[in-house]
Amino acid sequence: ARGHVEDLWAQMRRGEAPTLTPQLATALISSFGSLGAWHQTHEVLRAARRAGVTNTIVYNSFLHACGRRAKAGGAGDGGGAGGSSADELRQRSGHAAAKSARAALHRMLLDGVPADAHSTALAIGVFGHVGELEAARSVLAEAAPGAVGRMRAPTPD
Repeated sequence: ARGHVEDLWAQMRRGEAPTLTPQLATALISSFGSLGAWHQTHEVLRAARRAGVTNTIVYNSFLHACGRRAKAGGAGDGGGAGGSSADELRQRSGHAAAKSARAALHRMLLDGVPADAHSTALAIGVFGHVGELEAARSVLAEAAPGAVGRMRAPTPD
């Protein structure tokens, strides 16, 4: 499947059909995120922004890809005295995912794209995976009331 996704993206970058739509941007970002092709997730989001086809779902797909990268990278064990270079690479990857998520949230504001409860949860997940708990708290605190699901108290049986 990777070859098909890469071929489609290369074809689109050359200006050939199909035209980028929100649905196609979402599918491409999701596919590249599943494949661990982080650079391409950024390329598709940039192209979607240039084409004016970003919406909450496109950004949520990108945040989900960031979550995949953060989960794969994670905070690690902090490296310590005996930390391996593989641990350091995973940690850097996780922090790159957090940086990308922060940038995506900022771009949503710039583009006038409203965050929803899913956007908030995805961003919190990214920061949680890499141990940036203050960033996670900040996302929750700054979320618009509509971007945080309504919690109901459990009802007794």
